[in-house]
Amino acid sequence: MTATLASAAAQAPPSNVGSSVASGSGANSSRSFPSAAPGGPPSKRPRHSGPPGAPAPIAPAGRLGALVAALVQEGPPAGKTEVVVALRELLVKGGVAAKKALAAAGGIKALVALVRDGSPEGKVAAAGALQHLGRNHDGRSVSIAAAGGIEALGALVRDGSLDGKAAAAGALRTLSCNHDGRSASIASAGGIEALVALVRDGSPKGKVVAAAVLENLALDHDGRKASIAAAGGIEALVVLVRDGSPDGKVEAARALRTLSRNHDGRSASIAVAGGIEALVALVRDGSPDGKAAAAKALGNLSRYHGVNPEPVALPRG
Repeated sequence: MTATLASAAAQAPPSNVGSSVASGSGANSSRSFPSAAPGGPPSKRPRHSGPPGAPAPIAPAGRLGALVAALVQEGPPAGKTEVVVALRELLVKGGVAAKKALAAAGGIKALVALVRDGSPEGKVAAAGALQHLGRNHDGRSVSIAAAGGIEALGALVRDGSLDGKAAAAGALRTLSCNHDGRSASIASAGGIEALVALVRDGSPKGKVVAAAVLENLALDHDGRKASIAAAGGIEALVVLVRDGSPDGKVEAARALRTLSRNHDGRSASIAVAGGIEALVALVRDGSPDGKAAAAKALGNLSRYHGVNPEPVALPRG
């Protein structure tokens, strides 16, 4: 393909991917137009705002096709950074049509390769694109896992830049939501240890997303709960409840709520780590979501394990 991703991105006007596009759109497309009726006014040809003789800009669907072609063509992943950055923007704006087109063209494997071997910026963009592709669509999530995406994303959480770690955790959050098989794969790939480290040492955004993934992994699975605790997850989550951003406190409290359910040992660990004091403070001073999550966690500790979090009044139910 002669056009690079950067040139395709530069020529395309901002608009929705789903816009109607004439067949064969692109800089070198040849199109025929109806002739004027005898004696009638001249036929109107499509116009664009460029100078006379300049090629028409690539229309949105044409731009998507150019980006996908550039993404999947042979070549080193590190050279595709600009392509995947532009493609991620189209996925955000273009919705289902863009996701279907990318997946059908083999883009998932190419994105996984970028997560694994791309430039730092390319890895961030590729992980973000995989998050959008997997969201609310089990078929594409299955394809991401089959292409080695979980292992590549887990490695990025462990070894990437701060932005790369946060982006990879965001994709793992999507993949782990309500799916025990993919959650098991994340754990098998060393994801729990990497996510706990991200809760402890990541960027504010990375901490938020990592805590959310840990809650997904812990849900209804005692083995993964034990692994999170063994990796130091309880202590890291308690610190995030106490010192994190408002969103970080919410996600950490939700994870502690899940970890404390029906288990005296983990509840005792939460108490020993100062979790009760941190949760009480969040009930008192947190955001509405933070207060609700902390109250539920304290409710578990009180209801099932005899912990008395007074003077906080806990909600019933």
